[in-house]
Amino acid sequence: MSIVAFSRDALTRAHGTGAFDLDRIVVGVDFTSASLAAGRWATTALAPNAHAVLVHAASPSAGDSSKETDSSSRDDHAPRNAAALAGGLTGFAATLDVASASTVVRVGLPSRWLGAMAQEAGASLIVLGRRADSARRRVGEPNVLERVARRSASSVLVVPEGTVGLPRQVLAAVDNGPLSGAVIAAADRVARLHDIPLIVMHVVPPASGAYERVIDAGRRTGRRSMRSRHEDVAATMSPEATAWLEQLVRVHSTTRVHRIHVELGDPARQIASMSTKLGPTLVVSGKRGEDGAPLGSLGSVARTLLKSAPGPVLAIDQDATHMDGGRQPTWDVPRR
Repeated sequence: MSIVAFSRDALTRAHGTGAFDLDRIVVGVDFTSASLAAGRWATTALAPNAHAVLVHAASPSAGDSSKETDSSSRDDHAPRNAAALAGGLTGFAATLDVASASTVVRVGLPSRWLGAMAQEAGASLIVLGRRADSARRRVGEPNVLERVARRSASSVLVVPEGTVGLPRQVLAAVDNGPLSGAVIAAADRVARLHDIPLIVMHVVPPASGAYERVIDAGRRTGRRSMRSRHEDVAATMSPEATAWLEQLVRVHSTTRVHRIHVELGDPARQIASMSTKLGPTLVVSGKRGEDGAPLGSLGSVARTLLKSAPGPVLAIDQDATHMDGGRQPTWDVPRR
């Protein structure tokens, strides 16, 4: 196993600055308790004193797609109750601790309009609430959370209904992908804002070479328990993975990291389990992982966390096209 070492300047160029600008945010409001609570939580926990753009997208009548507005005609088909909706948004904005706010009412799919408004406003974050009954069948666009995250170029914060109080720690979940530095930088910003612990976590998927090798050996001998095999893999992986995480932290974090944690298993499941054990926690992950998924896509781990994690999840996106060809610290799974 090898750890690739680079200078601080080279690592910073490789990952960009990791800046997470929260001067402008977009809040999706459908007037459910989940969306209203998410807006309040986000402007308190992540973006106090930001400019908030409150967006409500009214679904067109069933079977009447012609009423969905686009960027060239968005004012031509405002809903009949647009004034009342705008008034409701303005009233909600008055309850938020923000520097300023504006309201937008449109007809069409929320996943389309939220991304479009974020791009137009130059907002780096879209805030969404997740209802407790989000899995049930209902009228309206399905899979809004997933589609917003996939369609938009902004980071996305999803706050489950019932979330109360500030986070007590921030859990930065990273892999060997290009967004890991931006994830740590964003988590670091929140940890500094509230002076709370920052925990950096990496989960080694069970398909990794070392895991397969130990399991195969156990099958051949028939004498070793699954627990002992797990311990063998953890002992093999943890020191190298921890050293790699420490390199990332030195480049992208300015606060003291409370703990670096390496686990083996299904990444989404292990991350969610860790956040449950820690108590009120903000999980920060990348929209895409190390599998090289292109911009405009959403990784399986981020998708699972956004739709089912027990607490708030911040999925970071960052356009890597400006990077100048540097390299990030990486580590290789040992194989024999």
